[in-house]
Amino acid sequence: MKFKSIDEKIRSRSNSEKVKLQGIWNIDVFDGDRYPTSKSTLEHDAKPLFSPVVNKKNLNTNAGLQHVLALMVGDSGTKYGFFGAGSGTTSAASGDTALETQLANPIAVTEDYKTGMIGKWDTFCSTSQFNGNWREVCICTAATSYTMLNHYILGGGETFTKASTQTVTAKCQETIADA
Repeated sequence: MKFKSIDEKIRSRSNSEKVKLQGIWNIDVFDGDRYPTSKSTLEHDAKPLFSPVVNKKNLNTNAGLQHVLALMVGDSGTKYGFFGAGSGTTSAASGDTALETQLANPIAVTEDYKTGMIGKWDTFCSTSQFNGNWREVCICTAATSYTMLNHYILGGGETFTKASTQTVTAKCQETIADA
């Protein structure tokens, strides 16, 4: 009797036993005088000036997925806890390792948590943070020398220029689901 290796067993599994990690982004832009803090955007049914990105799928990077595996087996203790924004326009690719053109170093997310099989990262950007042309965003591990979990390039109609009179909430969620 021939025994299958673990790799052979994994390769022979049905598609229903495979999983995928899929992320989506939502970005809202607020009047900074009216909504100057993260808390103020949550209270009183805050109305954004506009919402350029609504439920848009991002690309998870190879390095990001490798880091997820490292977290799973205890090879890394560095969680994904930072948000970055940039002005790069090159299409996202699985081999991306950094934002093309950062507006500033990534900042710590305001809140990260999980609900069921969904990881969530909510970030509030004050009037002094990430001012300029928003063309790309990511969730990553640090302010410098980071590993990007994902990379989203804002498409036509989604790009915007954040002014120093505006605040932004950027929300990302990654769902683990059957492939």
